[in-house]
Amino acid sequence: MEIKAPKNSFEKIYCQKSKDFPYNIQLLNLIKNCRKIHGGKLFFDLLLADIARISDSEKLYPPKSLVELKKLYFSIENSQIDELKKNCYHYYLLKDSNMGEKFSNDVFIPIIYRKLMDSYWYLDRMKFEEAFSSLCTPNLVPNFPEKILSSFYLLSGEQGAHMTITYADVMSLPLDTDEKLDVYMSALIKVDVLSAYSFLKSCPNLKATFFRKIIEHCLSVQQSTKWILELPFTKDEEEQLISYLKEASYASSKNILFVYLINKGKRIEAIELSKSIGNDFFRNIEIADFVNGLNKSLLPIERKMIQ
Repeated sequence: MEIKAPKNSFEKIYCQKSKDFPYNIQLLNLIKNCRKIHGGKLFFDLLLADIARISDSEKLYPPKSLVELKKLYFSIENSQIDELKKNCYHYYLLKDSNMGEKFSNDVFIPIIYRKLMDSYWYLDRMKFEEAFSSLCTPNLVPNFPEKILSSFYLLSGEQGAHMTITYADVMSLPLDTDEKLDVYMSALIKVDVLSAYSFLKSCPNLKATFFRKIIEHCLSVQQSTKWILELPFTKDEEEQLISYLKEASYASSKNILFVYLINKGKRIEAIELSKSIGNDFFRNIEIADFVNGLNKSLLPIERKMIQ
């Protein structure tokens, strides 16, 4: 590789003593595992490849020796990005040896850029609470917003859905791609089904997909019947709901549909559903008694309609 940067510039930033080389086997394995969890791409990989246009970024980081660290250094220095970005990349690397803060002060990295690189570093290390706090810095606009949302939602554990929604809302993140919308809706469904249903109206191109996603979530939790009864479906949505519940593989879907039809005053449809399900539906004595009572309550004209 042709070295354009001054040969002694590396020594001004990085320690030359082998005993101080931070990338021991534990750190190498940690970074390797984090990369695997992130789907094979760290945020730093994307910074190297997509912004600095440095090829084979995964082979350059993490470096396994001082020679490899120097190779990574000169790859950054000889790239076409500006000096501020280069310093930001070095700041990220120096965080691996707890030397980032001193370096950022020495070269006067603006706080907003330091917060940005902190965010990437925390995300790459699976430190999501710290990443969330850093990313919520006012006026901070990171690259790779889809990956950030996906990381919060898929990788950060029980609080992932709340982090995803809060981050997007607090930072007024533009939901201008299908990928962003899908992650946001998936998270919103877990946080608040009624809010997810309201948000559905703002996604006309994905409405059918998201509507099905809402119903699938409702069927997967204990409050399924309550939520399905509370949602103010339009006529078209109700038809989609009924069609989906009839075909769904969930054991409770037919029971939920039966309750829904009764609740909406659709007695004839409920009785027809009970007949189409067969004997399994009537093994529950309470349901069997309810259907018998329902049959007896029908008007003569209604009985003719289901004969």
